[in-house]
Amino acid sequence: SKTLLKKSGGETQVPCYILGAIALLAAYEDRNTGDAQLKLNIIDEAFDKMDDANIKAMIAFFDKLDFQSIYSSPPNKIKSIGENVDNIILAKTIDNNRFFTNYPVNEYRKYLEDNYDKKDN
Repeated sequence: SKTLLKKSGGETQVPCYILGAIALLAAYEDRNTGDAQLKLNIIDEAFDKMDDANIKAMIAFFDKLDFQSIYSSPPNKIKSIGENVDNIILAKTIDNNRFFTNYPVNEYRKYLEDNYDKKDN
């Protein structure tokens, strides 16, 4: 609709993420007990049109619902997502070889300082 074209990325994406979370909760819910043991939430190109404040709010929302979330993100969102999660797995392709590096958050912040913060300025 024309209204969607006038809205910011956060204004259009936030409702979609909320509806997706509700759908996942309904799918994971045990019909007998109302409990959900697994609450896996995988998002590709996570938060690609959102600002940092909306990213932080959405991650907090998923955490409050006890989701185990996996976010796949383009490089321009690594910093804002990485500041709000427990663990980072960085995937890189160099000369057709794929490399995966697991970063605890404190090590990841150092990686960001060395590799991204200088490029952002």
